[in-house]
Amino acid sequence: VPVAEVEAPDAVGLTAERANCPERERVQQAKADILKAIAHPVRLSIVEMLGKGERCACDICDVFPCDRTTVSKHLAVLRSLGVIEDRKEGLRVLYRLRMTCLLPFLACLEQVVRNGARECECECEREE
Repeated sequence: VPVAEVEAPDAVGLTAERANCPERERVQQAKADILKAIAHPVRLSIVEMLGKGERCACDICDVFPCDRTTVSKHLAVLRSLGVIEDRKEGLRVLYRLRMTCLLPFLACLEQVVRNGARECECECEREE
């Protein structure tokens, strides 16, 4: 293949053609939406709380100083993106973390923030 026909990879190793693929754009946008959702302190706390186990909506609301309507909206954002899921048990609504893969990521972030580390020093899997 002549050199002129080979595309150079961009900064993340993708060719310009693959980076502009509609499916890739859709996936990248979905990932960005999830990260934006958990970027709010209340939603981040909800994710971490549900990482410890299923909780009733009323218990979740009791943890935060904001009103129940606001917490309910935060739960709706996380649910709409598939981060959490709910089920009814009588009159109670129980929530659980669906994207458990977020927990090691958040634990790593916490360690970096707490220790002022420039890189992850936790036990998470890293590419060598």
